Amino acid sequence: MKIAPGKIGTNVEAGWDLVAQPDPSTAPNIDTRGMFRPLGIGDLKVVKQTLVAYEAGEVAHIENVLKGESKERTHRALDRVENIVFTSEEETTETERDTQTTDRFELKREAEQTIKEDMSVQAGVTVTGSYGPVEITAHGDFAYSTSKQESQKSSSNYARDVIDRSVSKVQKKVKTERTTKTLSEVEEINGHKIENVPGTGHVIGIYRWVDKRYRAQVYNYGVRLMMEFVVPEPAAFYRAARIRQLKNVTGAHEPEPFVDMAGKPLTVAAITPNFYANLASRYNTAGVTPPPPEWVFLGTAIGEGGLELGKTTAKAWKDLTVPEGYELRYYEVGAGIIWKNHPNFILQVGGDMHHVLKSNHSEAPTSSVFGAGTALWADLSNPLSTGFSGVVPLSVAAYDVTGYSVNLEGAAARSPAKYYSWQLQTFEKIQTAYIAARNDYDQKMKAAEAAAGIGIEGRNPAINREIEKRELKKLCVTMLTGQHFSEFDAMTDPFDKPAHHPEVNITEAVEEGRIAQFFEQAFEWEHLTYLFYPYFWGRKANWVSVTNESDPDPLFTQFLQAGAARVLIPVRPSYRDDVQYFLQSTAPDYADRIWRGGGLPTLDTEDERYVSIADELRNRTDDLADATPEDEPWEFTIPTTLVWLQEDSKLPSYP
Repeated sequence: MKIAPGKIGTNVEAGWDLVAQPDPSTAPNIDTRGMFRPLGIGDLKVVKQTLVAYEAGEVAHIENVLKGESKERTHRALDRVENIVFTSEEETTETERDTQTTDRFELKREAEQTIKEDMSVQAGVTVTGSYGPVEITAHGDFAYSTSKQESQKSSSNYARDVIDRSVSKVQKKVKTERTTKTLSEVEEINGHKIENVPGTGHVIGIYRWVDKRYRAQVYNYGVRLMMEFVVPEPAAFYRAARIRQLKNVTGAHEPEPFVDMAGKPLTVAAITPNFYANLASRYNTAGVTPPPPEWVFLGTAIGEGGLELGKTTAKAWKDLTVPEGYELRYYEVGAGIIWKNHPNFILQVGGDMHHVLKSNHSEAPTSSVFGAGTALWADLSNPLSTGFSGVVPLSVAAYDVTGYSVNLEGAAARSPAKYYSWQLQTFEKIQTAYIAARNDYDQKMKAAEAAAGIGIEGRNPAINREIEKRELKKLCVTMLTGQHFSEFDAMTDPFDKPAHHPEVNITEAVEEGRIAQFFEQAFEWEHLTYLFYPYFWGRKANWVSVTNESDPDPLFTQFLQAGAARVLIPVRPSYRDDVQYFLQSTAPDYADRIWRGGGLPTLDTEDERYVSIADELRNRTDDLADATPEDEPWEFTIPTTLVWLQEDSKLPSYP
């Protein structure tokens, strides 16, 4: 059974450099060699106390009911928790582009030119055209063929114009609503009624606190080697076991602490893309959305053709929209231009102006001219420091250009405000889920405590003393050995019980038996003496809950609320050398330091260390064996939480 020391290292997880925090639910096993030494050798004097009587203490409450009066009191305790979460998001984006006017103008112009040409070639030909279907009257085969060709071209342009208008209008509307309502209510009603109708006089009820009166005596057990420890929170395990019992009855599961991945209090800053899902899953948080992407990519294409040389054309678009919460940080533009003579081509992206073409010269970093200077392909890129948001206007101004096409691609970065908004919303949802889980757990525990309530509260004080000694004994053994009993596993624990039953691991049982027998016999646990220290020597986070612990047994209340305890353990006289060897040995494994590194004492060797079962039983039941009383006994009183109704209405006096 080797000691496994705890380790603290570093853990790099998804971009976080975390110092591995010790698991708060466990403590590492350590080597305790040289950490403790005997308190000394002296007379073992133990104070034994005996209950003498219960006495009426001070007045706790006085109930008065006048003659002919009836008094009824109803106590109603209502614990209500209501959590309402409403989230509404609505986004509307509308982009409309209408190219109907330009196309119709071009159609009309082509139709007029066709009519003039037909009439000049053959005066006998008459063509009547209208927008849409075309009416044709012709004299001659040649004129009829020409009019038919122009009619098909006009109809095709008209159909394209209608489709263009349909797909250029885009409307986007997104609305998300989420409503969560949780209502939990626990109600307890107690009634108390006193009747004095008709009554012969006033009724007076006097309630008194009940005190315990003890007699104490000092007993001397002779010279002993003694060990002394100060152990923390002696009732910690007992309180946890009691809570566990209530959990098993109610099926309640206590939510995990509201802390981040490093064990610190959870804040908005701890909500990150790497860990938000883990935090949300702790409390079954609903409605949590992934973080908005750090970058979004957008683009658009614009262009015109059939422009006239020697004329200026200008056009603007508002098709490019940066999503809300993002800023355009970078864009690239590819431009293809058909031109002649002395062209100029200016492209504006928001507030940025690019003189792409100026008299056969391109300002683009990358450009290529094809075919005797009649075509150009320019590539522009521009990183932005401030960034655009919302609609990014695009405009073109051109001269001596017959056609162009522009493709724009951009990258928009998530704004800090949008990221923080996601963090805040996610944090609020996780916090709401945690509060709901905590309230549900607390209510189930309260309901279980109320259901478990019986007429007689508390426990036999003798049993309480046994619980106190058992918990203190366990903590003292841990202090001596540096382990927490996790290695005691001589009995197997099949996962499919009861199909397979627990069985004894004999090798482990022999080894663990040596250890258990040594610590049970080497110390006189029946003479264990202890004193409880106040709650503030324990964990500060538990101060409120610990100070609310109570029991009808006042000594047990001290145990429940104790922040620490001072414990004095006497060593059995025949084991004095064994304990000294255990404390001074350099063997790293504490199992090699017991029994002076040898075997167990037996009857055959007539070893004085051998303790028979009869002696062990007597020591547990007769704690005054071989003890000599010293000095005179004294009496003292301890208050309790019990209340007693006095038989008469006479107030107590203390002369």
